[in-house]
Amino acid sequence: AVLITSSAEEPTRYDWNSLRFNNESIINYAVIEYGRLINPGSNSVISNSIMRHIGECGVCLGGSLDNVKIINNHIYDAGHELIDIHNSDVYIEGNDLGPNLTYDPNIKGNVGGRGIVLDLSKGGLVEIYYNIFHDINFAAILPIKSAPEIPFILEWNIFYLNSSDIFCPQ
Repeated sequence: AVLITSSAEEPTRYDWNSLRFNNESIINYAVIEYGRLINPGSNSVISNSIMRHIGECGVCLGGSLDNVKIINNHIYDAGHELIDIHNSDVYIEGNDLGPNLTYDPNIKGNVGGRGIVLDLSKGGLVEIYYNIFHDINFAAILPIKSAPEIPFILEWNIFYLNSSDIFCPQ
């Protein structure tokens, strides 16, 4: 396994800024911790890895990415969302998502404690299968914004010990 972490004696979130990958990248059997965010490119795969103690989103998918796969990971303890998706084509399967209860109302802009957040206002297809969502304030926020013709699929997932399993703000 590959370890990407902080060199601080007492590591904290934001010890390093971001881990950004070009298109067609593969992250497999890695432990990624104590950074700000993880941002893969189009046609990337993140699998069999652990992402934890992240300052913002564990996996940030924005800018109309195509064909990103997030499979069999454990993602937990992010300052914002575990997975944040904006207008991208994403396949999510077999992940252990949680705990993520981080939320501090005293910090301006703090939106922690979320599982998967979707914004499909300009397109994208998101398929979410066979994941376990647990110990999260808002496990799945589906979708924040979505055009009526833009689909997302949420099937065969397990939700337990969340403050809210599925929240649809629209």
